[in-house]
Amino acid sequence: MAKNLLAGLRLALFLPVRASDYRVSGLDFVLLALSGCVAWVAVAAVLAGFEGDFNPSAVPIYLAGISLVLGTALLVALAYGAQEKLLSLAVALSASQPWFELVVPAASGLGEVVLWILVGWTVIASVRAVAVVMGTRRPQLYQGALAVGAMIAIAFFVFPETDVWLPGAAQDEEAGAGLADERAFHLQGQLIERALAELRRGRPGVPELYFVGFAPDGSQDVFLREMRYVKRL
Repeated sequence: MAKNLLAGLRLALFLPVRASDYRVSGLDFVLLALSGCVAWVAVAAVLAGFEGDFNPSAVPIYLAGISLVLGTALLVALAYGAQEKLLSLAVALSASQPWFELVVPAASGLGEVVLWILVGWTVIASVRAVAVVMGTRRPQLYQGALAVGAMIAIAFFVFPETDVWLPGAAQDEEAGAGLADERAFHLQGQLIERALAELRRGRPGVPELYFVGFAPDGSQDVFLREMRYVKRL
């Protein structure tokens, strides 16, 4: 596994790497998948200060990602007419994943620009994996690039956002310390409706300015989508 992880790091850093630098077997692919999962959980736990609990519901999402990699490798292998290289490509695509798992969660709270840079980096590295393992023959390389691009897009923007490490009870209490009580929390909707009802009709032809506040949790990627939606509105 160490040989594959080293090759995956060289691939991600755009250093020289060859197809022969990877060890290819079913066991190697499984070990890479497990190492990626361990890196994912470990980074989330470190960012949470090891406070909280592992979220078992995140496991199916990770398994779906493994299936996505295998499906993408199959499509690329069919495009090249080299089905015997399916596992080789799956290993090459997975060998860089543990390194991305170390970077992406730590940088997810740095803003949308950083997120798009990471997405682009992942796509380019995946296309390079196709070129290294399958070759640079055209138009097959373009078809492979399209396939891995779709794979990355699905992984980042289609799969549901799932926190692999859930905050503990103490963190929940700290987060909710600003609420007077549960009743006040549930009355927020009524208070907003009452405030809207008290707005007076403006004078015709006179522009009016209203402030709409929106304060999402910047450490969660899911709120980036909400911000983009609000921006479109």
